[in-house]
Order: sequence, then C-alpha cells, then structure tokens
Amino acid sequence: MDFKPSTILVYLLFQKDYVSMQSLADIFYMSKTAIANEIKVIKKWLVRNKRVNFDVSIKNGVKIICVESVKREYLALVAFELVLENAFLK
Repeated sequence: MDFKPSTILVYLLFQKDYVSMQSLADIFYMSKTAIANEIKVIKKWLVRNKRVNFDVSIKNGVKIICVESVKREYLALVAFELVLENAFLK
C-alpha cells in the first residue's frame, strides 16, 4: 500500500458522512486532481472486498460504507504495511 492512498483510506474509514474532494484536498494539502488519482487507487483496493461499499458521488463526495470489524481490518492492514516498510528501510 502506498502512503498517500492508505492515509486517505484510513481517514475515510472513520468518517460518518460523505467527504468532498475539495475537503480531502484541503486536509491532505493536495490538488483535487491528485486526490481523484488517489481515490482511483483506493477504489481498486476496495472493489475486491464485497463487504465494503465505496460510494463516489459527484454531488456528495466519497464515503466508505462497511461494518466496524472491516474498518478495523483495513486499519490493521495499513499499520502492518507501515511497520514492515519501516523495518526494512532502517
């Protein structure tokens, strides 16, 4: 998992409402185009999991809909990837 999309993924996992692309761009100090590219990556990750609904709406923004246990699984996966990445970089 790349750092940027995984960070955005973790943020979106714990949002109750839709988040606009502009809000994501402001939060992560990226352009809306860069956010859109990262959203494409996230969508590719999530499309494989039938327990996750990744809703992208032009009007409302983006939202990840899933149960708490799935959110925790993705959070653990991101954390594990970061630990492995840092272990081999030192």
